[in-house]
Amino acid sequence: SVCTVYPPSGYDGFFQEKNVISVIKRFEFVAKLQRMSVIVKETSENFQRVYVKGSPEMLRELCKRETIPANFNDVLAQYTQSGLRVIACASKVLNNKIKISDDVERDEFEKDLEFLGFLIFQNKLKAATQPTIEKLKNAQIGTVMITGDNPLTAVCVARDCGIISPEGKSILVEMEVDDKDITKKHLSFKEIQVVGKPDLDRTADEGASRIDIKVDDINSEKYDHVETIATVKIEAIPDHLMPQYIQIIAQNQASIAITGEALSYLKKSHEHNELYKKILDNARVFARMRPDEKALVVEELKKRDNIVGMCGDGANDCPALKVASVGVSLSEADASIAAPFLSKITDISCIDILIREGRAALVTSAHMFKFMALYAMIQSVAAVCLYRSRTVFTNNAYMYQDIFLVLPLVITMSYTKAYHKLTVKTPSDRLLSAEVLFSVIGQICLVIVWQVLFIVYQFKHLRSSCSDLHRQLTGT
Repeated sequence: SVCTVYPPSGYDGFFQEKNVISVIKRFEFVAKLQRMSVIVKETSENFQRVYVKGSPEMLRELCKRETIPANFNDVLAQYTQSGLRVIACASKVLNNKIKISDDVERDEFEKDLEFLGFLIFQNKLKAATQPTIEKLKNAQIGTVMITGDNPLTAVCVARDCGIISPEGKSILVEMEVDDKDITKKHLSFKEIQVVGKPDLDRTADEGASRIDIKVDDINSEKYDHVETIATVKIEAIPDHLMPQYIQIIAQNQASIAITGEALSYLKKSHEHNELYKKILDNARVFARMRPDEKALVVEELKKRDNIVGMCGDGANDCPALKVASVGVSLSEADASIAAPFLSKITDISCIDILIREGRAALVTSAHMFKFMALYAMIQSVAAVCLYRSRTVFTNNAYMYQDIFLVLPLVITMSYTKAYHKLTVKTPSDRLLSAEVLFSVIGQICLVIVWQVLFIVYQFKHLRSSCSDLHRQLTGT
């Protein structure tokens, strides 16, 4: 079916009422391709046109070189360095000989495009973002950003919300197009410096201040990694450059921002295993990440014995939400199906609540286990003591114990609330941990000691009473 768009009645703008736009075919957004497109036709024209929108880096490769402005990179950097989201737009007139059918490949339409311009979006921070990240950092819980946005935009937002220190040094690791041959790419390291002070109080309700970022090459000498369109040729990184970057990264002297393309290259390159591990340990921003690359980051962090929580609100976050130790969906869209937790709070403050409630549930479960173990042991020791006196608990005694001692304690224990703030100390995640076992065993020992002391005292008192009675009966 063809979707037809009519201008509003009486509209006196660019489009007249006789101009009707028919949507012939739509190619949905694919994260791997980083773009979507639509084929349309106006009634006043006898040809069809395709419009494409997507990441600037991808559309730059799909557009004709003569349509790309000379200041393309400068304008893109100007907006991304200010924390704005940028989408590129392109178009072209289709050849009438091309037949549009359901099985046609989208690559036939999404090539040799004419660049149109940029769409600029400003996504302001929510009020709860920076305070929540501050709470997590105070509790020594690491926070990283995994996003599909431009790396400079991601770094700017990360500095704004506190994931990256505004005063610290940041290094951007990405694949860069070779200046001499656009079909080749090399791995590059760039140092990112903040020009001006970021506004940490910027929220969605308050105005946003501009943050400029200056990007400088750490070293002008490039890695000799060559990637062509047809085949891939990988050469080793020069040995005299490796210690410089590894030392900076290993000593945690800088916050690392890395793109998905660079991360995938390091993952596949066996020569750089040490560098790959160091970057994963120190990276704070993962930008231009496809859904499978987001899942890769989560899995790699889990391999380092981390409990990884992931929160997201889009379909691109589903793979990462599935593999995370704890996945939280911030929307009721596709992400809610993949995530085990669905938050009605549409900001990351739900993470603070989830961690505190989870810890409270874990502590309560451990205390219930200790209580049941101690209750059974105390009752057994008491029964043994009664056996020595040739007596036992009656049924009423057991009933009174359960109703007036056990039941109120169990009910009040289950109503225990979570602590009001996150702390560095975490509860044990095992019931048979040393902390729990020593607590139970120590309490059992105390009970046995007091029961034995009571028996000894009772025995001496009974013996003394029997002696007095004997003397009274014998008259001696």
